[in-house]
Amino acid sequence: MEPIVIFLICMAVVIVASMAWAVVYAIPQAKIRSKDPRIMTYRVSSIIVGALSTPLFVTFAGICIYVGDSIGFFGIAFFGVLTLLGGYMLLRGLRWRLEARDECLLHRPTLGVTRRIRYDRITLVRISVGERTGMVKGYEIYAGKLRIKIGLLAEVYHLRNFKEYLTEQLTAHSSQAEVQIIEVGP
Repeated sequence: MEPIVIFLICMAVVIVASMAWAVVYAIPQAKIRSKDPRIMTYRVSSIIVGALSTPLFVTFAGICIYVGDSIGFFGIAFFGVLTLLGGYMLLRGLRWRLEARDECLLHRPTLGVTRRIRYDRITLVRISVGERTGMVKGYEIYAGKLRIKIGLLAEVYHLRNFKEYLTEQLTAHSSQAEVQIIEVGP
């Protein structure tokens, strides 16, 4: 059997296994993530798309390596970038979180260290709302040199409801943070 056939069979198994894992992981996660409005996370669709696209693009990159010649380098570069984007989506869905706890704001970035931000250290909160709709479209939270920006309405659980919990905690902890409401497009 040729090496490319063995590679394709292995990658098919990896794709099926990663999709099965993503679905088995995502269904309970969707229920958990959608229940607590004090926690913002990316939707589980990010996990599913990342789990499917990463091994799929690795497969295409492997085919480009096998074919070689003129499309080899550009195909490897193109599918390599797509593989990295798929891996980032998977990590973002698994890892990123912003949580309004009673004692602090907990921020866990996709890549990096989890930070506990005390409410009294928050200096500015910008909340973007639609001009016509008045619905929350995004947040910017400043605490010293740290800036947390969230603005993907369709991809984040509880983006609209988070405002009440955050302002409630800022008030409860006597924070001097300035809360700005900024009107943006529709």
